[in-house]
Amino acid sequence: ENELGELARMFNAMATHIEHNTNIIVDRMKQVLEEQTTAAKLLIRRDLELTRANERLREIDKIKTEFISIAAHQLRTPLSSVKWVLKMLAQGDLGAISSDQREAVMKAYTSNERMIALVGDMLDVDRIDAGRLRYTFIPTRLEHILEGTLVAFSDELKKKRLTLKEDIPPA
Repeated sequence: ENELGELARMFNAMATHIEHNTNIIVDRMKQVLEEQTTAAKLLIRRDLELTRANERLREIDKIKTEFISIAAHQLRTPLSSVKWVLKMLAQGDLGAISSDQREAVMKAYTSNERMIALVGDMLDVDRIDAGRLRYTFIPTRLEHILEGTLVAFSDELKKKRLTLKEDIPPA
């Protein structure tokens, strides 16, 4: 019942309070650790799912690339044959044709050339994807592209009785 006893009671009360708070903190830390463990497991599972999905997308992309490559190579041969026949027709190697027929053949020849260029573009995309394409930029005259487009659509314009005026500045 003296000061030393009072100090001991206060010390014991403080120790009990610290123990109680420590138990609360430890319990909360255990709960947070369990939540983090659960979240980590979910993240690992999700990462595995995403990894598998990414692998599948790579497989699909590879199949798509192979298909485009095969299709482009398969298209090139018949288009080249058509080009050869159209050129022979236009030059009169297979017999004389009228100027209207020659014009129609040349339009078909030009369209066939565009198809061959598209096939070439498909093969270029394949080479780009594979990292095998080396390219060089070439200055291009826009007016040549526009003139080719006008020629390609001239029949459609005539059929629809439309007139398209060409006004391309030289620069």
